[in-house]
Amino acid sequence: MGISNKPQMAGEQEKEKMIYDKLQKIRMELKKAKIQKSGLNSFAKYEYYELGDFLPTIMELCEKNKVVTMVSFTSEIATLTVIDCEQQDDKIIFTSPMVKSEIKGANEIQCLGAVETYQRRYLYMTAFEIIEADPSEKLTEDDSMHNIFTIKNRVEKLISSKISSGISKDDIYKKLKLNQGSFDKYMSFYEALNNFEQAIKKV
Repeated sequence: MGISNKPQMAGEQEKEKMIYDKLQKIRMELKKAKIQKSGLNSFAKYEYYELGDFLPTIMELCEKNKVVTMVSFTSEIATLTVIDCEQQDDKIIFTSPMVKSEIKGANEIQCLGAVETYQRRYLYMTAFEIIEADPSEKLTEDDSMHNIFTIKNRVEKLISSKISSGISKDDIYKKLKLNQGSFDKYMSFYEALNNFEQAIKKV
């Protein structure tokens, strides 16, 4: 009996491994599909994947590899379960904590629908390793372009470049309808705003 048990245990291990093999295969096939982003955040100026960009392809690949996905929600957790259709006891579960969303002009049902849509999107992206640029990185980049001292440095470099090309400061002031005093006032604005920010932090 000891001899017969070993092949059985090995077989069970192989069955458990199948769902992971199938999931990895789908991930690789999805990568080759080269899905396109249709979402656009006009404020932060970055593109992202909508649920509809990748879900139809995932469904086709799941059918091809005999895998099914199930999404469910409770008040606390959103769950995506990947199930092997050939061995239905074999499954992989992905979860995400539920959060509340308040959308201006929307009722509670509409807010819930928005949350569930986002949860489905993130769960599928996690399960199938769909990667996109971190929006926070883009925001950091955009913020740096509008940093007051970054702007000041750009202005100073522009003036230096103009002077190097043979244009005098007086000519620059004249074209901008400024004098030395008003120019200095503009430039000191950056320090004043920074000092104001630091003062607010200390309140």
